[in-house]
Amino acid sequence: MMKARPGTFKHVYFRFLILCVGLLAAFMNARSGNTVMMVLTSAIAAYFVMELIGAIRLYRFVKNNPDAIRKAED
Repeated sequence: MMKARPGTFKHVYFRFLILCVGLLAAFMNARSGNTVMMVLTSAIAAYFVMELIGAIRLYRFVKNNPDAIRKAED
């Protein structure tokens, strides 16, 4: 697995790539009526919603605390 600090470009890109591949595979196979793939699709969709909520919370935090990034880099 790739080692990257959370928040770096590699970390975000890697998670986005896994999410896209997983969603594509799950939606293609869920149309056949396979129960396992339907559960997998639901799990990936839930993970996507959690990532979206986390991104919104991070955006709001950075917007309200612009000095937080400078403090974290020190």
